Amino acid sequence: METPETEPMKKHIALDIVTNYKGEILIIKRKKKEEGTNDVTLSWAFPGGKVEKDEDVKDAAAREVLEETCYNVGIKDEISCREHPQFPVYVHYIVCEISDM
Repeated sequence: METPETEPMKKHIALDIVTNYKGEILIIKRKKKEEGTNDVTLSWAFPGGKVEKDEDVKDAAAREVLEETCYNVGIKDEISCREHPQFPVYVHYIVCEISDM
């Protein structure tokens, strides 16, 4: 299997698992459903988005949460990275905590 290091041209996505002080997890409803292979449709998602060229994955994670939810977050850790099974992207799972509640 190819890895993010061996296929740098593939799109990278930062997906944020955002918690608050109660330990609740933030999930957002997509404005537009996303269609994948095998009739997969995404209606709900963790905040996140594309890692821009020359942008660090953790910086992208914080930027995307702010853009999509207006919350500032503190980045804790990247817990996983994998090639998505239905979409042609690498997904980086980033744990964050809301810092402005």
